[in-house]
Amino acid sequence: TYISLPAVVEKNSGIKLQKVSKSSHEQSLPSYGITVNLSSLLKDQNDYTNLKYQKIKLLAKLEEETEHIGKLIILNKDNKNIADSVVHEKNIEISDLQNDIAIVNNNIKNLLFNIDHQWGYAFKELIEDSKNHYLGKLLNNEYRLIKVTIPIKQTLGIIPKEIKVSPSNQPKKIYKAIFISKTPDTDQSIQGKSFYYFVSEKNLEIGLKLKAFIVSGKIESDNSYLFIPKESVVWSSGKAWIFIKNNAGNFLRRPLPKLLEIDNGWVIKEGIIMENDKIVIDGAQLLLSEEFKYQIKNENED
Repeated sequence: TYISLPAVVEKNSGIKLQKVSKSSHEQSLPSYGITVNLSSLLKDQNDYTNLKYQKIKLLAKLEEETEHIGKLIILNKDNKNIADSVVHEKNIEISDLQNDIAIVNNNIKNLLFNIDHQWGYAFKELIEDSKNHYLGKLLNNEYRLIKVTIPIKQTLGIIPKEIKVSPSNQPKKIYKAIFISKTPDTDQSIQGKSFYYFVSEKNLEIGLKLKAFIVSGKIESDNSYLFIPKESVVWSSGKAWIFIKNNAGNFLRRPLPKLLEIDNGWVIKEGIIMENDKIVIDGAQLLLSEEFKYQIKNENED
């Protein structure tokens, strides 16, 4: 089936063409992610800070009391100017302080264990390092934490250090995301492994679903791959199609099997589509409507 439009109609319809070219674009594997709520991690950080402060106070008190009891012991030996009971009571105070310090140390250990279990080893280290740059920006609402599930087999087991992400509600906006660590858990609904990345953007909503593009290597031009821009593809019956203008000036609809999605379109092996074919990059949906219109018979026709 082909569509033939008068030159005037074609011009007024705003149909634009582009020659198909070989692709040297980096192949990107589409994956999915979500912006993470950090409220529980923020609480953990506050608890850790409070426990560390308690420990510092207790250690300072212990040092003070240890110095004090040293003086009391000297006075106690010096003609019993200080009673044995005073030294004994001070020893009890020091023992209580040591017990309190042990309890705080245990609470810190348990807190860090829970952070490690829930967020992973990297975040445990980040909580312990109060000077860490991007942890502070994450918890101060300047950066966003993203959890992305990646099909590792397709990346040959190499964890990408940098990916591109796009909000589901604003697909044209692209953000750079930097790797932090592997997550302790994974999304069971998606095959692959989950990882934490951060984005230096504070306006992404918490819980927002994202599409991530994972670079897996370059498709060289001598592999006979062609680049198909997003704007040229129309979808019908669950399949992707493209319109080509032939030498006779007619528009033909061609299927696009085995598409490889990248961040600004698709790539396809040369075959059904050939290099230098003139494809419609603006007006494909109009042509699809025209094609279906011609297929509808008048009720008075046989």
